[in-house]
Amino acid sequence: MAMSLPHKLLAHGDVRDDPYFWPKDRNNPEVINYLKAENAYTEQFFLPLRPLEEKLFVEIKQRDPVQNDSVAVKKGDFLYFSRKIQG
Repeated sequence: MAMSLPHKLLAHGDVRDDPYFWPKDRNNPEVINYLKAENAYTEQFFLPLRPLEEKLFVEIKQRDPVQNDSVAVKKGDFLYFSRKIQG
């Protein structure tokens, strides 16, 4: 599959070229195979960074508070907020 294919889009009386429209065809086996190959390449490319990724994830989890509330927003007579609790 080519990296770009000519494709014209018409919207609001305006025509524009979208050479990257082809990945939207999710039923095309060529598209699926191309995307799988891209994902495999990306996985291999970033493989050396996996230990750093895991180290950063652990550090972020340690810094994340157990309970966290968002800022309350008043709507009418009520205050709305979200709360994150452990578990």
